[in-house]
Amino acid sequence: MSHDPFDDYAAKIQEVRTSDRLRDEVLKKAAAERQAASATGKVPAGSGAACNEARKCAGAAASSHGEPARKPSARPRAKRPAIRGLALAACLAALAAIVGFSLAWPQGSGSLPAGISPTAFAVKAYGAVDDTLFPTGSNGTIVFNCETETQRMIPPEGDDYANEGFYTGCVFSVEGDNIARVQANVSRGELYRVTSKVWSRESDPEFVKEVSSWKPYKIGQGELLGKYDYVAGVLYYGTIEPGDENVGKDRNDPSRTGKSNLYQRLGSTVDTSVMDEPEASASEYRFGLWTNEPFDAVENDRGEFDGLASMNAALDTLDGAQLTITVTFTDGRTATQVVDLHAADFKANIVETADGVNHVLELVPQITTEAKKTTDEFWEAYNQGIASIHTLYGTVASETDEPFPCGEASYPFLTEPLTQPRKLELPPETSSDGVAPSSKSNVPPGPTIERDNVTDLASLEPYHEANTTTTFERVERLDGLPEGVAVEDLILYYEGSGGQRDEETGSISVRGMFSITADGTLSPGFSYVLLTKTVTNNSDEQANVYLTGGFFATLRPNDDGTFSANTGASFEPIWRSGHEGPTWESMYYFQMMEPGETREVSILSVVSDEMLADSGFSFVYYGHEGMSGVLAFRIGALA
Repeated sequence: MSHDPFDDYAAKIQEVRTSDRLRDEVLKKAAAERQAASATGKVPAGSGAACNEARKCAGAAASSHGEPARKPSARPRAKRPAIRGLALAACLAALAAIVGFSLAWPQGSGSLPAGISPTAFAVKAYGAVDDTLFPTGSNGTIVFNCETETQRMIPPEGDDYANEGFYTGCVFSVEGDNIARVQANVSRGELYRVTSKVWSRESDPEFVKEVSSWKPYKIGQGELLGKYDYVAGVLYYGTIEPGDENVGKDRNDPSRTGKSNLYQRLGSTVDTSVMDEPEASASEYRFGLWTNEPFDAVENDRGEFDGLASMNAALDTLDGAQLTITVTFTDGRTATQVVDLHAADFKANIVETADGVNHVLELVPQITTEAKKTTDEFWEAYNQGIASIHTLYGTVASETDEPFPCGEASYPFLTEPLTQPRKLELPPETSSDGVAPSSKSNVPPGPTIERDNVTDLASLEPYHEANTTTTFERVERLDGLPEGVAVEDLILYYEGSGGQRDEETGSISVRGMFSITADGTLSPGFSYVLLTKTVTNNSDEQANVYLTGGFFATLRPNDDGTFSANTGASFEPIWRSGHEGPTWESMYYFQMMEPGETREVSILSVVSDEMLADSGFSFVYYGHEGMSGVLAFRIGALA
């Protein structure tokens, strides 16, 4: 039989001798407080709850999503008359004054009549590498590690941001014993649920096929991913520690495992008792913080969009928001915490993966004032071994035994994404005289290059970087795809860099600028360019070698003797030789090479005919040991 703390309280009260007048005053006060709370329907003072008024009810929101509004089927819990708690609290106050024993009260609220401990449940953030729980501070502070290897995605811009929003990666769970139900509300933005799937091309071919081609314009499609608002691959999964399962496996090995995180927006208010897996424990759910609140995009000193600073600005829209969480225990008791959210910069460790090539950041729960605000500053410090993470942390504002104060779940019976699929851009159309549309784009200017760092391909010497030697062999203009290459081989590359494939026609449209038909024909005004180079792994160890660095550009001389690189109609590589598998999972940028191995690599790009006709047509890459800065070699006009 469970112990009821009310029995102890009742026994103590029976021992207390008080006047009839005092008892009457106590009961009158309790009745008045109960009547006032009942009349206003407000959260009792001191609870600290700041619910999202705009989206907290299911009615209109659920109806607008295409389903009739329905009330969540909450699990039954024991009812306790409010007056019992109020009267008991008042009597305990009188009792304390009379007999002199002490009571432990929760911070910020005022009563603990049901005997709920302030630590009856805990909000714990996920962090570090590979979704481990991040330890809560000794003072109850919750630090959200949004810089995991899966999360740190730059938010979209404009209308896409308003629709798709920003998944901050600030993920948490609710931990505790005998939790039957979890309800939560965020006063700004929304909550999302994230689940993970580990897979390999060998064991889950259908899932791999669907996940590897997922893009925002496919939201709502697919038997396996149709209900998710966002899908992201986990980089470097299984390669962090020397003993991890993927260490030493080639990226094209079909047994190599990958991991994907699947995100489902839930609205501003959630209730686990009406979610799609009622058999799961309420404490097993992982929730994250999402925002589409407006923010001012940040530019760097060169007038370019600064991804890191803008991402931090988007996250800052949740600074000052409140997270309200209520748990219902199996015996019907409730406990509510209100958490104030704040944004700050934290120190971070740079963790090297087992291959010695890649790195991830691991948050250190220590606020720093030395964080670098811009992308340029961040990488300058990073190269010196100094890193930081801009993220959210939470402090518990109040803890009570009150029921959930923020209404019903926003979308209690969610069966499809809240996010609308991104619209497909139409392929460009030629005019009646056969003239192609302008190949100009809004890509910002490329880097400035010192005169001594520019040479001709014919006189270019091999260059050394880290443990590799690269020799550029030739650059060719092609009228069609290379022999043996089909348009299907390009699909994933284009989808990874702004491309969209029409499933009916088999054609691909890229950023609304050009298209490729199912037989590989490019739209007028563009051509294929094939760059071939030889790469050698000079180290005595197996290495993951970066193969696809650099881009095509036209060089213009400046008055100070430098060159400016115009990248206006240059695109990411669409294919490379010797690669199989999905781009984001198998990382077509890299190739595992044995010690001393030499490999010839061909890389295919699409370039505008306008650039190809320019005498300043060049290839730009970056510095190596003994020659810092940006390097380039002139190719000249390609007929």
